[in-house]
Amino acid sequence: MRKIKGIGLLELMLALAVISVLLVAATRYFSSTSSSQKVNAAAEMLQVAINASEDVRMSDGKYSAIPSDDKAIEFLIGRGLIPDTWKKDASVNPWGGGINVTGHSNPEHVTLILSNVPTEECMALTELMAKKGVINGNCKGDKLQQYSGDYSS
Repeated sequence: MRKIKGIGLLELMLALAVISVLLVAATRYFSSTSSSQKVNAAAEMLQVAINASEDVRMSDGKYSAIPSDDKAIEFLIGRGLIPDTWKKDASVNPWGGGINVTGHSNPEHVTLILSNVPTEECMALTELMAKKGVINGNCKGDKLQQYSGDYSS
């Protein structure tokens, strides 16, 4: 009797199990990398907003020159301090939400807000900005957070 050569069912099942484990590991790795990149991109956006606010304070002597309503983004765009893609209600942050900068009645503070930030990324962003010593932020909401931070020079 002649032996038939080929792959048996056991070998096929083992190969599929190994491939499945590798796919799950790769998905988790790329997911965490993507999350980290979004947090870093959001931190860069916050830094741009802080720099723009600082430019206003240097030229006008106070942060309160920045409007405290929904006109703040247009105000900063009009001065050429932030990109015009940051228009109100535009999807500009890495999670598809908006970014807003608002002045205060207190001339020494400005508030920066990112919306639609997932919980884990919001916590990571808060930690990253605190490590940089740039801004004290917090997260508000359930699954999709609102990152809010006050900045003062």
